[in-house]
Amino acid sequence: MKNIRILISGLCLLTIFSVSAFAQQKSLYERLGGQPAISAVVDDFAQNVLGDARVNKKFAKSDPTRLVTNLKAFVCMATGGPCRYTGLDMKTSHKNMGVTAGEFTALVEDLVKTLDKFKVPDAEKNELLGALAGLKGDIVESESSATGTALPANFKPAPPLGEKGAPAAAHAAPSAAPKTGSLYDRLGGMPAISAVVDEFAGNVLADNRINKKFARSDATRLVTNLKDFVCNATGGPCQYNGLDMKTAHKHMRVTTGEFNALVEDLVKALDKFNVGEREKSDLLGALAGLKGDIVKSKYDTSATGTELPSKFKPAPPLGSAKGSKAMKKSKK
Repeated sequence: MKNIRILISGLCLLTIFSVSAFAQQKSLYERLGGQPAISAVVDDFAQNVLGDARVNKKFAKSDPTRLVTNLKAFVCMATGGPCRYTGLDMKTSHKNMGVTAGEFTALVEDLVKTLDKFKVPDAEKNELLGALAGLKGDIVESESSATGTALPANFKPAPPLGEKGAPAAAHAAPSAAPKTGSLYDRLGGMPAISAVVDEFAGNVLADNRINKKFARSDATRLVTNLKDFVCNATGGPCQYNGLDMKTAHKHMRVTTGEFNALVEDLVKALDKFNVGEREKSDLLGALAGLKGDIVKSKYDTSATGTELPSKFKPAPPLGSAKGSKAMKKSKK
């Protein structure tokens, strides 16, 4: 029970700090430069992918016009823009494609190449890459590192745009009226946040890729800080006095692979509770933007399940002399 509460608190704290960071800036759509910039990035990305022998076989049967049009609308909507995506969901559109983990990595590299070409700032670049990482579970059907694999015969692509029987195309259009109020209200308040956190904790508890990192944290401190932070960061009536992200993760040696595992576990929880695309994108994008405070460059590896270093010093339990002193310092 103690471990469960530790995971609920510690891992979700990552998400909550992300919400706080996001609340202080414009939407990713605006920071990227709006539809013209997104359109240019998608066009270049598509060219990279179609010219990449590591992955282009997977799109041999797809209609290029539908693919690019849908992708532009999807990115516009997912980044907070005024677009409506009416294409297939990621899992359905990639069903029976047989995409491997190696081919997914190739896609990521092709996107990085495009983002670097257009000199997209690191913050926005990390948010986009983080959002893509969160979709890995819906795209990859094989954990093989192989690339350039053939498209399975049983894959059925959507018909070209305009053809009879084709599903609705993705297109840019005014979206439905968004939920109003603070993110706290839009998420459903504390009952909804608590449900997602519980589910997220269950996912992580069973995930050997990351759970070792929270073995020595004080459950009471984490739970108390988490509740205050979630409420405060999303616009609720609370005050948070805990540690900042960089300090909280000092000496934990979290790897890129473990960070990605956290993202995937969070996506599973958000999808289970049908969290809106706008709120989901905000949370995932902001979390990606904080990767630099969680993962040091020298631990930028795909390794997972690594041990918690002996020199990691968790915050003292609440109520102890050291714990009270630490909380007072954090308020300054």
